Amino acid sequence: MVIKMKKIASIIIVAIMLLLSSCSEAPISINENPTNGSDSFPMIHSIWYDSIKELTEDFLYGIMENEIMEVTMIDRGNDYTKVSTQYTEFAQNRRIENTIHVPYYMDDVIEFENLDGSFNMLINPRDSYGQPCIKYYPKFDETNTYIQVMYLNEMLTNKEIEEANINGAPWLMNEINPHGKGERPYPGYDEYIIEKEIKLQNRTVKTLIGKWDNGDPRIYVHFVFDNMLIFVCGMEYNLTPEWFAGLDFRPIIIDESKEIGKGNREPREIPPEKMKRKELEIEDDFLDDGFDMDVVVE
Repeated sequence: MVIKMKKIASIIIVAIMLLLSSCSEAPISINENPTNGSDSFPMIHSIWYDSIKELTEDFLYGIMENEIMEVTMIDRGNDYTKVSTQYTEFAQNRRIENTIHVPYYMDDVIEFENLDGSFNMLINPRDSYGQPCIKYYPKFDETNTYIQVMYLNEMLTNKEIEEANINGAPWLMNEINPHGKGERPYPGYDEYIIEKEIKLQNRTVKTLIGKWDNGDPRIYVHFVFDNMLIFVCGMEYNLTPEWFAGLDFRPIIIDESKEIGKGNREPREIPPEKMKRKELEIEDDFLDDGFDMDVVVE
């Protein structure tokens, strides 16, 4: 099977070194730096996927873990080592559970963009609150709508996750706020922040809705769903109550030979015929194309 990983958003070595020169040497903790463009965040690339099958195979074979390990083999300080450790724990937990959660709409997997030269989902090894997450890009208009899934298992105890489901996103985001309780969850959320109950397909959730003050017209809707903190980003005219009423999140099995909750901690060995790495090549116009690189895994 050919697994095409398009648009690996990667920062070239020079850019990384410049970034690190401005960073503190101390390890970054969840309570220090939110996802707000802070230069102190380690910049490790995301991997993009066309299909859920490609995404589940990444976890099955530990592909992203290998990629991060390659990055951290170069001496880049404690920040990168921490990212690698966090991501490995995240991936191991997904394999043990033997599931990832995918957005469904009206009882079907949500429709993706499926645009040539683009992507439908990604794994980001360090994003919101310094944790790994999975982003899905559903089909809407051209407003960069996405649904982000951040698992809470690596941050909270089971009791705290139960409490988060009862009290909702406003309570949870205050509890884990990198800037301290009572502060805005992100400094840029100066346009407005509101709390609102929204009905999904099979439950009602307590949401926190914010909007950046930097001219971004989209809204960000946050809510707790089982062991996940969900972010839905898009235009307000798209993210209507009617649309949310069809939204759900359901598990997809990673290793079809195992039962849910009974997966393997460690990744399966990648068969040689399935893993032929193509050398990373920087495109001629990479400066105009956001440092895009392509990796083809066969």
